[in-house]
Amino acid sequence: MFYLLKLIGFFINQLIFFSLLHIFYYIYIVKIKPITYYFIVVFIIIPFLVSSQTEIDDLKYKLKSSTDSTRIYFLKQLSDLYKEDGNFQEAYKYFTEYSRLKDSVQNIKHSAELKRLQAQSFNTEQNKVIQELSQNNVEQDEIIKKLKFYKNTFLICTLLILLLLILFFYNLRRKIIANRKLSVQNEKIKGQNDQIKTHTIRLAKINRELEKLSIVASKTDNAIVITKPDGEIEWINEGFTRLYGYTLDEFINEKGRTIIQASANTDIDKIVKKIISEKKSQIYESEVRAKSGLVYNTQTTLTPILNEKNEITQLIAIDTDISELKRVEQELQKLLVTKDKFFSIIAHDLKNPFNSLMGVAQLLYHGYSRMSPEKVQHFHKSFYQISKNGYELLVNLLEWARSQMGTIKFNPGQQNLYAITEETFSLYNAKASQKEIVFNNSLNKDSFAFADKNMLKTIFRNIISNALKFTERGGAIEVSEVINESFTEITIKDTGVGINPEDLNKLFKLDENHSTNGTEDETGTGLGLILCKEFIEKHGGKIWVESKVGVGSKFIFTLPLKELTPNN
Repeated sequence: MFYLLKLIGFFINQLIFFSLLHIFYYIYIVKIKPITYYFIVVFIIIPFLVSSQTEIDDLKYKLKSSTDSTRIYFLKQLSDLYKEDGNFQEAYKYFTEYSRLKDSVQNIKHSAELKRLQAQSFNTEQNKVIQELSQNNVEQDEIIKKLKFYKNTFLICTLLILLLLILFFYNLRRKIIANRKLSVQNEKIKGQNDQIKTHTIRLAKINRELEKLSIVASKTDNAIVITKPDGEIEWINEGFTRLYGYTLDEFINEKGRTIIQASANTDIDKIVKKIISEKKSQIYESEVRAKSGLVYNTQTTLTPILNEKNEITQLIAIDTDISELKRVEQELQKLLVTKDKFFSIIAHDLKNPFNSLMGVAQLLYHGYSRMSPEKVQHFHKSFYQISKNGYELLVNLLEWARSQMGTIKFNPGQQNLYAITEETFSLYNAKASQKEIVFNNSLNKDSFAFADKNMLKTIFRNIISNALKFTERGGAIEVSEVINESFTEITIKDTGVGINPEDLNKLFKLDENHSTNGTEDETGTGLGLILCKEFIEKHGGKIWVESKVGVGSKFIFTLPLKELTPNN
């Protein structure tokens, strides 16, 4: 508003300035009349003066209601207006007040700035004090917590000490009471010591006897069972548990409560009745299955215990493990069978070739001059065949005997099966040509097995020789293989007469005397196949036979492809 009034005043001043120029022009140049001049003064100069006075009055009015900051401005305006009007006294008056008020305002601002700075400094110090007080409060809280912890710990320790003191005094009181009771009982015990001493010597003797019996019952390897007269089991010793693996409760729960129910002997009922009637011990054998599943051959001595009235009060069964004895007995039985078979072969089969040789030699010796060349050649052929058969038998006997004694060295290595087959075929080419039998080697030339070379030759030689004996003229013998994981399965097939089903199981048993003449009355002992079985099993392999009468036979056996631990 003030600037608007000032702008209006500026335009009025310009208007007055140009009006005075026009008045001067018309009075002094144009020479107008004085009336006109007065008219100009009244209507132009007076309004100008009135307008200036109006602006001064307006500023004075505003000065009364203004603040110090606007008051300074209004005082300066009034001083300037009075100065323009030429009223220098009023202009000085207002300028003096303007200067005083301006200095006062600046002093106030300066004082306010000082106060503001002081307040800011005070606030900074207050913040530091507050931070220090906060830190002190935290430290005081930690100190209070520690004091509380120490206080609680002290209280707990005090309570524990009090509790321990109470328990101590309680136990002390109990001990005092107990000591009083013990003193009373000691008096009674002293009175009984004499009686105890009299029994001590007798009990010592009994204990020594019991200790001996306990050692016998617990340390012996025999299984001991004590039963009631009716056979109900009462007690077993440690040897029973070691042998069979059962505790008393386990044995009763699984086998039965009485010795009749638990025994593995089928005649136990008769044995017990005989003991009760004769009141004498009985010895019998059983095959008992232990907890582990092993079967033990046992010999049991069942003895009745009699009192002074000759009444049976208990039965005692003592089992002895005779499994090893049975095994040795079976081995001895096998050795006896082997020995008998060995002597039978020597006495009969080995003797026959020599008898034949002597017969042929005698005929040649006495009748050579009377024989035709064809007859002499026939006897020479027989002489050769008998000698060859006898030699093969002797070789098999010697190898088998060495095998039984364990003197054959086992040196396995990579062996070419194709080459060994060809070598075996070459040994029997003459016999095969005579019987018009064809050999077929279907093995690969790089077919190998991990085996002992000498044993492998014996296996091939015996099986192929056996096939030649039982293959008729015009037949064939083939050797083939199938690779199966870590083993090779070798098949020696012939188109011979075949083997009866009931005779198949006899081929590899020494105690089964199975021997059949060949298609041209070739003789044999069956020892070669037994030797083959032993050698193949030593390599970790197996041998079996598939045969059909009138069609032929297949001798099939397996050998390892790489090194394995042999079955010794």
